[in-house]
Amino acid sequence: MNIGKISKKCKKAKKIIINLQNYQQAIAIFIEFGDRYKQANIYHNLGLLAEAEGNLTEAGQNLLQALEIFAQFQEDRHSVEIALHNLSRIYQTTQDTSLLESIAQVLGISIDQARQLFESS
Repeated sequence: MNIGKISKKCKKAKKIIINLQNYQQAIAIFIEFGDRYKQANIYHNLGLLAEAEGNLTEAGQNLLQALEIFAQFQEDRHSVEIALHNLSRIYQTTQDTSLLESIAQVLGISIDQARQLFESS
């Protein structure tokens, strides 16, 4: 690997760390002020960041937290669908049935229905 590639990877890693720190500070503020919707957005972004780093367990956990909060906002079906789409990607890679169980519980559907959601996306 040449110096240019190493430098590029280091810059990318530094950017990820800075983003992670910013998201963690933001989530603390939104929790303190009780802004659930913004908390969901941050959890969603943390999930995407974890996925980009290859940490699919953490990605799934953060995306599930986002889904749980988004599901409380009946008027925002779009955010629920985006979270489900991203969770589908995690499930397709990991085949972790506990992810299906958690999604089913959050949405009040069966595990088979959760699986069908992913098959249709």
